[in-house]
Amino acid sequence: MKKIFVIAALLSLTWGTMAQDSTMNKMMPVQPAGSGKYCAALKDGKTVLTSDGMLVSKDVTFPDGSTLTVNAVLIKKDGSIHNLNIGECVDKNTVNNNAKTQR
Repeated sequence: MKKIFVIAALLSLTWGTMAQDSTMNKMMPVQPAGSGKYCAALKDGKTVLTSDGMLVSKDVTFPDGSTLTVNAVLIKKDGSIHNLNIGECVDKNTVNNNAKTQR
């Protein structure tokens, strides 16, 4: 009976030690979304939106009210539309500088 209590005590101490966080397991603080630069790329024959090499899964709204969709279409606040070409990039500072908009 003593052996069972000793084994149970050792197991509970072992599990308690394993459950504690170590400095190696703590997550690093989340970094901002990178440079805020969004580029059009081609993936599987479709135009997609990337940021820092990662696919963007939600539409992006810029401070000036422009929206950049996941299929690389820039819709400005005035309603004009600009399809980004493959390799073309925009960020919050260059959204207003895009020429060739369509209505």
